[in-house]
Amino acid sequence: MERLLFASLIAAALFTKTVSTNVALGKPAYQSSINTRFMPAGAENAVDGNTNSKYSGQSCTHTLFTDDPWWKVDLLADYNVNRVVITNREDKCCKDRLVGAVVRVGSSENIESNSKCGDTVTSDQIAQSTALAFDCMEGTLGHIVSVQIEGQEGTLNLCEVEVYGTLAVVTQQQITTKESEPPSTHEPQVPLTQPPQPKTEPPVLACELPPGLHNVAQGKPAFQSSDKRRNRFGSENAVDGNFNTNAHKGSCSWTKKEYQPWWQVDLGDVHSIYKVVITNREDYCPFRLINAEIRVGTNENFLENPVCGMMITGKMIKENPIHVRCGCEIPLQGRYVSVQLIDKTQMLTLCEIEVMAA
Repeated sequence: MERLLFASLIAAALFTKTVSTNVALGKPAYQSSINTRFMPAGAENAVDGNTNSKYSGQSCTHTLFTDDPWWKVDLLADYNVNRVVITNREDKCCKDRLVGAVVRVGSSENIESNSKCGDTVTSDQIAQSTALAFDCMEGTLGHIVSVQIEGQEGTLNLCEVEVYGTLAVVTQQQITTKESEPPSTHEPQVPLTQPPQPKTEPPVLACELPPGLHNVAQGKPAFQSSDKRRNRFGSENAVDGNFNTNAHKGSCSWTKKEYQPWWQVDLGDVHSIYKVVITNREDYCPFRLINAEIRVGTNENFLENPVCGMMITGKMIKENPIHVRCGCEIPLQGRYVSVQLIDKTQMLTLCEIEVMAA
């Protein structure tokens, strides 16, 4: 008798294909900001294949002086990254700018949640060599490689970033075992592969909002877990009616970097709330809002209030402003509306919050 044990034993198994070349070369690159005062300094300069370490060579990146400046490259496919090599700027004025830089590898748009590769850059490393190598533990899987000065203000210059590793390829494997007995003519033969099934999309439910919704949050008392700087990034900035998305222009709220930072507004009275609209920052770091959770209710302790809509995802931050519905045609009753980052240590920045009520 013959038995076919076809299986997806390794239905999503990974095998690796060795890559000995720099897989970051020419790939899409981005950075938190760009300083074009002196010469072209875009993110693409770090993956152009030119390792000239002098800024005058016009092949280095240059951000503005900001909090937590960052740079990243999208490899367009998952790699088991073994090593990242950074060519630092060698000009005496500026080579120490890379002190405190952290290299991360992963697949999250929130780069600070990806795996750290190697050690944080020190002044001793910079003094020894212009080319800095970062070895990743056992090949870190991901398609996004980032460099960031974490937890401090600074300017980020990179003259080249090279990424080496192995390409991860997904395959379907089937295993057939046979016994020595002849096959039975009475047993049905099982096909080795199943025909693809058509994908069916779940039905989209109509979710109508009543006419005449208006923002009941503007100018109301607001609070947050901490202030990044006194008298500049207060919680009231998120309900001042100013939709400027550049946080450094002084119209966004901004907490310190902490675990699960939060913001809250007191509407004064209970309202029927249908949705909350968040204007996210666009100057840099919009990904920081990923994992934000909105709650609406009558309890001043916002953790006891119901959750409004779904947690903010990487896909949602691609749109600005972000519309979060609290329910389908059924509003939440609430006086207090809160926004909190869940299970992450980060700064919370909100450029405007609109609470749309009947």
